[in-house]
Amino acid sequence: MAAKLSEKAVELLKKPVLAHLATIMKNGTPQVTPLWIDTDGTNLFINTEQNRLKAKNMRRNPNVALSVVDPQNNYNTLWIQGTVIDMDAKNGQTHADTFAKKYRGLDKYVNTDSADVRVKITIRPDKVAGSASK
Repeated sequence: MAAKLSEKAVELLKKPVLAHLATIMKNGTPQVTPLWIDTDGTNLFINTEQNRLKAKNMRRNPNVALSVVDPQNNYNTLWIQGTVIDMDAKNGQTHADTFAKKYRGLDKYVNTDSADVRVKITIRPDKVAGSASK
C-alpha cells in the first residue's frame, strides 16, 4: 500500500541530497549504497547501471529502504520503506542526465562507460517516517 509523501518530504527530496539505499543480498544480508534521488511527489526515482549489485538485488527482491538526512539540518530526516515498481533501461540515460543537472550542474551524465546501460528505478513509498514525513 502506497504511503503519501508530505510537502516537507518532497521539498527535501527535490534538493541535491544523498540518500542511502538498502537492498537485500541473495544471502539475506543488507547492502547499503549512497546515491542520488528525486521524486515526482508520489514515487521516488534513483538511477544505476543495470549490472551493479544494487540493481541485481532489486530485481531479485523489490523491497528496499532509504534514509535521507538534510546536510543543512541534521534533524530534517526521512526514512522510507518501499517497493521497486519499475526498472526502465529505455529512459535510463536520459534520467541520469537529469541527475547530472540537479547534482552537478551538467547537461550530460559523464561517468558512464559507453557499454553501460543506465536504469531509471521507480520506488513506491510504502512507509514514511522521520521529521520530514510530517
